[in-house]
Amino acid sequence: MSHKIFDLTNKTALCIGGAGGIGSESCIALSEAGVNVIIADLNVQKAEKLADKCRSNNVESMAIEVNVTQEQSIDDMFSSIFNRFSKIDILIYFVGYNNRQRISEFTKKEWEKTFEINMTGCFLVCKKMAEQMKKTGGGKIVITTSIQGVIANPLYSAYAASKAAMIHFAKIAAQEWIEDNIYVNSIAPTATDTEFIQKFLKDNPGKREFFESNIPLGRIAKPFDYIGPILFLCSKASDFLVGHCLFLDGGESIH
Repeated sequence: MSHKIFDLTNKTALCIGGAGGIGSESCIALSEAGVNVIIADLNVQKAEKLADKCRSNNVESMAIEVNVTQEQSIDDMFSSIFNRFSKIDILIYFVGYNNRQRISEFTKKEWEKTFEINMTGCFLVCKKMAEQMKKTGGGKIVITTSIQGVIANPLYSAYAASKAAMIHFAKIAAQEWIEDNIYVNSIAPTATDTEFIQKFLKDNPGKREFFESNIPLGRIAKPFDYIGPILFLCSKASDFLVGHCLFLDGGESIH
């Protein structure tokens, strides 16, 4: 039946930065859908607590530490994972770093840090994951970018540029890897009600109203808003979607 194209039972997903605000909600949703979830994060303690929640849904779940700015850490992560799992069907890159400031205030070191975490980390993880997926028949890769990668707002120069780079990287990776049955797409979330944003809004009165005034839906996103699109992109239901960036922004990009 047609609904089976959404079935993810017994698939295995590797979620990089999975213990974060958007990632954690998605990891739980994946486990509820019958997916074995590997949570790779710099905060391994938080990842382990999340893995416990995932295991309560009768799936396998593993927490592992990774620092995407260090290639050796990424290699060690994959080595540990493949000692336990023979195949990864899904990769989701949730990692993101943002330092809001004017271009004139950016140092070279801070600019490079933004690109190293967002773009270079994504490149290394996806490249190494694709090498494995080619050996096991393919899979799905979902890259979390940002709506800031397609619109222009002051104070977002490094973040927006790195996220725009991730969107285009996903498009090119999709073309290069589709012949190996590897489907690469990206999502572009808007401002989302995570712990990070909550602190930012508390420290910057009036910013919530500013964000919401730019979103036709009238509110910032919640991590739950991304579950449906992510499950869709991980399933066979999205098999005709290649190199697409899905704007999850409540209409913000309409402007």
